[in-house]
Amino acid sequence: MVCKYNLFQKALVFVSPSCLTVTGYTNHEFIDSPALFWDIILPEDRANAENALLTIQPGQVVNLDYRIRHKQGHIYWVRNSMTPILDGEDTLVDIMCAITDINPYYELSELKSQLIRMASHDLKHPLAIAMGYFGILLEDIGPLLNEPQRGMTQWITESHELMNGMLTELADLEQVGMKGVQHTEKIDWLSLVDKVLEQSALQLENHQHQLSIERPSTTLTVDGEAIRLHQVLFNLVSNAIKYTPNGGKITVQVFVENQRVYTEVQDNGAGVPEEFRPKLFKPFSRAKSPDTAHIPGTGLGLSLVKSIIEQHAGEVIYRPESKGSTFGFWLPLADVTTLGTD
Repeated sequence: MVCKYNLFQKALVFVSPSCLTVTGYTNHEFIDSPALFWDIILPEDRANAENALLTIQPGQVVNLDYRIRHKQGHIYWVRNSMTPILDGEDTLVDIMCAITDINPYYELSELKSQLIRMASHDLKHPLAIAMGYFGILLEDIGPLLNEPQRGMTQWITESHELMNGMLTELADLEQVGMKGVQHTEKIDWLSLVDKVLEQSALQLENHQHQLSIERPSTTLTVDGEAIRLHQVLFNLVSNAIKYTPNGGKITVQVFVENQRVYTEVQDNGAGVPEEFRPKLFKPFSRAKSPDTAHIPGTGLGLSLVKSIIEQHAGEVIYRPESKGSTFGFWLPLADVTTLGTD
């Protein structure tokens, strides 16, 4: 369905015949009843639709999804792609709208959400029961096991942890995508960085890594959901530790530029194969490399990192090194207070 909305007449001046398929109304009904264009939009979506159309600027193309009520009564999703049209004096006069039915996409999205919710809840429960009984069995027969059998029990435990972690990250990814930032607060960013590194100390020690920290002598404040941003940095530090051979070097750097705070984690590990980099932040993507095939992981961590940072109006950066990788992210800065030098 293609239509033209005139900003001076505040009405549609052209509607293609395909509107009958999309809305159930004829183009003549839309022209004869100017309010119909707005009336078919659900009340809870109408304000956003009106605001998008009436505030569009020259040179912009705005895509907006909202729900409409078909003439036969059913409700479904459409996408309105709006393009401004100027007259000979460069005055904005019309908005050209291309409205398409995207309801199948939203139905699939809801089905996906239901499956993920089921997986994260219904599958975790039997896993927990199985591991509970497994723990009881180990208490009874653990001392009787030989070395190969102990290896099998360790494999069972690690497999459970991997599956449980995958279900948790899958649920987190879905929740972040659907709900966005839930509880915004003022966060002392350097304190959060310190907390993540403290929690990673044992893992760093076990891998005999050298940790280097470069940070400003300031109090940096960001607005966001602390638990999610903690999750981001912890994920990046954990990845650097896991994918760097024992005795490696990991550098965490924080600096401020143009009212944004940048945080990065650099390692001298295996790095990311060039052919895999385009898929780096996609769900369930893991680089297939002989050097890293043995390292457990879900393939969801970096996708979750990207989603969380973008929900906080930030940007994720990946930079390959001659040896190793650098992952970083920008966040809008709320406040900077100079404390002096370290």
